[in-house]
Amino acid sequence: MIAFGSNGSVLGVHGLFKSYGAVVALDGVDLSIAEGEICALLGPNGAGKTTLVSIVCGLRRPDAGSITVNGIDAVKDSALARRQLGFAPQDLAIYPTVTVRENLAFAGELADLRR
Repeated sequence: MIAFGSNGSVLGVHGLFKSYGAVVALDGVDLSIAEGEICALLGPNGAGKTTLVSIVCGLRRPDAGSITVNGIDAVKDSALARRQLGFAPQDLAIYPTVTVRENLAFAGELADLRR
């Protein structure tokens, strides 16, 4: 059974902000995905797609905003939220914006590995 968020979504992103110094990567992103929906992020390089996915998956922390995954606050409890996620990248299954250690830790956590 899926525990929906307050608006009926399995993934809810509300008012998400992220900047890297003077560069604003996400500026108030809102996204709601219901059970059974498929979502694709399309846009040019630098549009914030990787930043958004990195934050939803718990690799990065937002500067502001909220994320719920099956009713779980993904900012406060990213490990529990990650257990609810499935992610299929377009190309490589790594994030070039994070370290090798962070990529390995993320892949391990998705597979429920402890160390």
